[in-house]
Amino acid sequence: MPGFHKNILIPIASAFMFGMYPAAAQLAYKHGANPLFLILISTFCRAASLVIFSGLRGHRLLPERGSPVKATVLAGFLQAVSIFGIITSLLYLPGPVMIVIVFTSTTMLLLLLVIRGETSLDGITVLSTIGAFIGVALVVDVLNSSSDLPIIGLSLAFLAALATTFRIYIFGKEVARLNPGVAGARIFSVTLLFTLLLLFNDTPTLPTTLFGWSGIILASISLCLGTFGMFYGISAVGTFEFSLFVKLEPVFTSLFAWLILGQILSITQYAGIVLVIGSLMLYNVYKFQQRKK
Repeated sequence: MPGFHKNILIPIASAFMFGMYPAAAQLAYKHGANPLFLILISTFCRAASLVIFSGLRGHRLLPERGSPVKATVLAGFLQAVSIFGIITSLLYLPGPVMIVIVFTSTTMLLLLLVIRGETSLDGITVLSTIGAFIGVALVVDVLNSSSDLPIIGLSLAFLAALATTFRIYIFGKEVARLNPGVAGARIFSVTLLFTLLLLFNDTPTLPTTLFGWSGIILASISLCLGTFGMFYGISAVGTFEFSLFVKLEPVFTSLFAWLILGQILSITQYAGIVLVIGSLMLYNVYKFQQRKK
């Protein structure tokens, strides 16, 4: 792919924006907001921003008569399942454990692409994938997490990982036939409808302070911009490469946790950052040289 080394900046920017979300969400939770309110407001903002952006660019948002919509609905549903699995698993699991499980989606996506004959395995790809995964585990400090891991929490996290695997795969198919902004607008409009069903199970709680609202705004902005990067990044580099490079998200999360919450990193976490970046650089250089040849 011509310009691969430049296009990869899109998923990196997406990971940067997604990495801001956890610290912003934690700030909102500390000041009265509950997860349901943040899910609803951020999903609404993601859908609305994509709809407005695509509309201003003159794109048709509603599907034409007879055009396929099943994939869009399924992708929106899987996005909602992914959100639900991540949020509810945190009721039972430490955050680092949830993150590591959800990031197994990259490996599952690679296997799915191989099984469907859409890519082939090579040593550098496998090494980079494993190296980045181990690096993520070190960055989130999973070794120091609680050893009490209930089955229900593990099941919900793996549900989120499976949903993430298949939604990213379908996202790739959708952006191949549609403008990335239009694909995102349609998919997240469906996601918003599914997330509204959560109102039957809980009641949204708003922040009680200005700091809490600042967290809500920051979290929503980070998800909106990260979502734009997700759809345009998948369009630019493909599903697997996007999924691989978005593993930088925990690295940026650690950075924002230090900037916003004042958290200090350990030596092990710094080692994890080096391993993630090194693995991705190895993959990027290898693939760029392949395309150059």
